[in-house]
Amino acid sequence: MMGSNSDGARAREKPAHSVSLSHFYIGKTEVTQAFFERIMGWNLSYFPCADCPVNNVSWMNVQLFIDRLSTASGLEFHLPSEAQWEYAAKGGQFSKAYLYSGSNDINEVAWYVKNSSRRSHPVATKKPNELGLYDMTGNLWEYCQDDLSRRAYQREQALNPVLISNSNPRAVSMKVIRGEAMSSQPMNRKYSDVTA
Repeated sequence: MMGSNSDGARAREKPAHSVSLSHFYIGKTEVTQAFFERIMGWNLSYFPCADCPVNNVSWMNVQLFIDRLSTASGLEFHLPSEAQWEYAAKGGQFSKAYLYSGSNDINEVAWYVKNSSRRSHPVATKKPNELGLYDMTGNLWEYCQDDLSRRAYQREQALNPVLISNSNPRAVSMKVIRGEAMSSQPMNRKYSDVTA
């Protein structure tokens, strides 16, 4: 189930609805500054730190990074759809319905306003979730493929849903970001209430 019908859910997270996803891979950590710089040749992140997630990048920068990574590796990369991200954050088929992605204790799995000193931290220094993914609850916000829409969850696309208003990935639009950032307050609802 994707989305939520709970009182604490945002309007754009309603209604809860059934979706199916094809097989996909997702990175176990956020992209580090060192890896981004190796592919792009530059890094303008705040708080420079080779093992910290890259930040201060635009949607266009991300698209260029994905193009260059795909070319360099010979593989096809893309950002996760919102549905893929939610499924992964929840722990997939191994989900234990934790309050946060991988634990009921936010301090075990996330860098957030109360423990981060308002700066990003090296990836994979907190406990992973059930799928072995790190920092899904907090360190930096994470882009998804989807365009932001208040009606996204009301659409009927049930197989691999992704909302892209324009076929040009470089078209200007509001984009979905998921997770939380090092400056965020903890969410007051279960991941299992709002994720796939």
